[in-house]
Amino acid sequence: LPFYGIGGRIGFFEYNWLGRRVRNRQLGNDLIGYLDFTYGKDRGFPSYSIQRTDPTGKPADLTSTAAFVNISSSIQPRYSIEGRLKIPFAPALIGVDANIRTHGGSDEPNLLRFVVAFRIDAQKALSRVFGNIQ
Repeated sequence: LPFYGIGGRIGFFEYNWLGRRVRNRQLGNDLIGYLDFTYGKDRGFPSYSIQRTDPTGKPADLTSTAAFVNISSSIQPRYSIEGRLKIPFAPALIGVDANIRTHGGSDEPNLLRFVVAFRIDAQKALSRVFGNIQ
């Protein structure tokens, strides 16, 4: 689902000034972590409004049996925060995602997610399983 917003990123890079990266200009600096802040509309979190009316169009109470139900939805702006950080000397990273509504008193949920991920070298793993196939 699309998210339209505006924001910024703070990134953390690894600079290896004394290693071979200074001599080899083809290698870029390694991004080891970032933190994104965005504000915008996310279609994954719609806000619903439910109105009950009687046949004349006046608001009806919950006990009325002859009521019409009108459900409408809208997309409200939200704050989104996303961060990732590589763990040094390990093929893993950790992170956090948060999606927070901008106004209270709504049925929209807030989202908080923690992420743990591992990187796998597929070539090395497959070569150990299948041996040296040519």
